[in-house]
Amino acid sequence: MNITYKVKFYLSGDIVRDIGIIYFSEILNCMDINYELNKNYLEFDYVEPSLIADYILNNLIFEVFKVGKREKLKDKLGDLYDLSIENFEKYIDNSNISIKEKYDLMKEFNNRRFPYIRNSSKFGLNTTLENMEKNLRELVNIVFKSNIGVKKIDLNKFKEKDIICNVCNINKITELDITLNKKIDSKLTFLFRGTEKSGFRNNGHDEGNICFECEFLNLMCLLYINLEKPNTLAYVNNLRELWFVNYKLMLQRKIYSDKAFYSKLLHEKVSALRIYDFYIDTNKGVILKFNSIVDYKKLIKKIEFMDIIDNYNFTRDAMKIIEIGKNMVNNDSIEAFRELLLDNLINIKSEGASREIDNKSSLYNLMSYMKFLWIINDKGENQMNRFKEENYIYSRAGKELSCKMDDPGKRNFVFRVIQSLKSNDKNNLFQTIMHTLASYEVHIESGFVEGIMQQGELELNTNVGLFVQELMQ
Repeated sequence: MNITYKVKFYLSGDIVRDIGIIYFSEILNCMDINYELNKNYLEFDYVEPSLIADYILNNLIFEVFKVGKREKLKDKLGDLYDLSIENFEKYIDNSNISIKEKYDLMKEFNNRRFPYIRNSSKFGLNTTLENMEKNLRELVNIVFKSNIGVKKIDLNKFKEKDIICNVCNINKITELDITLNKKIDSKLTFLFRGTEKSGFRNNGHDEGNICFECEFLNLMCLLYINLEKPNTLAYVNNLRELWFVNYKLMLQRKIYSDKAFYSKLLHEKVSALRIYDFYIDTNKGVILKFNSIVDYKKLIKKIEFMDIIDNYNFTRDAMKIIEIGKNMVNNDSIEAFRELLLDNLINIKSEGASREIDNKSSLYNLMSYMKFLWIINDKGENQMNRFKEENYIYSRAGKELSCKMDDPGKRNFVFRVIQSLKSNDKNNLFQTIMHTLASYEVHIESGFVEGIMQQGELELNTNVGLFVQELMQ
C-alpha cells in the first residue's frame, strides 16, 4: 500500500518565518502542487525535494538575477519575454554585442545568488554558484525529509542537540550547519534586524539556535521581498489571513473579486495588524522596523467602502466625485460619505431635452447604499438578506405603486423620500409615503407603519430601500 506523506510548516508567530511560509505556498501554487493553507499550518503532499530545489534555482533565483539586471539585459538583448535559464547562453551568442559585453553578462549570470545575503558563504558571493546550488539542494532535502519523519537522511552527522529552535519553538537545532561547519547566527546568513520577538538574532558570534526549516523559510522571505516588492510587511497571527493581508492589501492589488473572502475574514476574531517597514542595507541586508498597529476590521471596512464608491453610478463628474468619496473614507468622514451616496442615489439619463431615471444604475446604487448601512452597523450580508426576507411587505408595496405611477412621478417621489432620509425626518418621511400610497390606492399591510415609525435608523433605511427598490424596477 502506498503511503502519502504530508509536509507541514506551522505558524510560529515570527514574521520572517511566517512570511516565508505564505510565499512558499505561492511557489507550490505555481508548481501546480496541491496544498492547504490553514489557520495554523501549510500542508501539502510530500514531493521530491529535488523538484522544489530545481524550481527555486532555475526560476526564482534566475528571476532575481533578471530583475536586478533588467535594464542592462533589455539594452543588450532586447525583448526578454522568452528569456530563461535554459536559453540565456543562446541569447548571448545570438546577440550583436561585443565579445567583452558577452563575457561580462555571462559573468553576472554565473554570479546569481539569493538576494540580500551577498556575503554569505552558503548562498551568497562568498561561495561558488555550484556550491550555492549544492547547499540549497542539501537544505531542501533535510527540511522535507526531516519534516515527514522519514529516516532517509542521517541527521546525526549534523550533531542534533536537545535544544529547541529560537524561531519556531518546534524543531531541534543542530551543532553543525549544512556545510558541516559549526553553526552560528551570522549576518552572513540571517539579515533581519529590529524585529520584535524575532528569533533571527543576527549577532554574528553566538551559537546558532535556528533550525534548518527556519533557515529555509528565511530564504523564502528574502525571495518574497525581492520578487514581490512589497512596500511594507503586515503580520497577523493566522496564516490564511497573513497571506490575504500581504498579497491582497500590502501589495495593493485589486481585491474586489475577493469580496466573499474578505467578508468571511471580517467575521474572524482578528483584532489588529502589525505593520513593519523595512529597508535594504548593502552590508546588513534587510532591516525590519516595527511601524504601527492597524485596526484590521476598520481596514476591511475601508476597503469595502472603496469598493462601493468605485462601482457607484454617477450622473456626471464621476471621477471627481469618486475621488472626493475616497478622501472622505480615508479621513473617517463616514457621515459625509453617507450623504454623498444618498445625494447621488438616483442616476439620471438625458436623451435630448428629456431626463429620465436610469433604473438599472439607480437600483445598483440603492443596493450598494443598503449594503453600506449594514457595514457601518457591523452587520453581515447574511443578516441583511434575512432582514429583507422578513420585511417583504415593503417590496410588495413598492411593486404595486410602481405599476400605478409614471416616471416623472417616481423621480419626484423618490427625491422627497431621500431628502427626508438625509434629514432623518421620520415624520415627514412617514407622511410623504403614506399620502402617496393613499393617493394611488396602494394596499397597506399590517406592520408597514410600525416598520417606519418605530424602527431604528438601520431598519428604517432598509425598509424604505426595499420599498424604493421595487418602485424603480
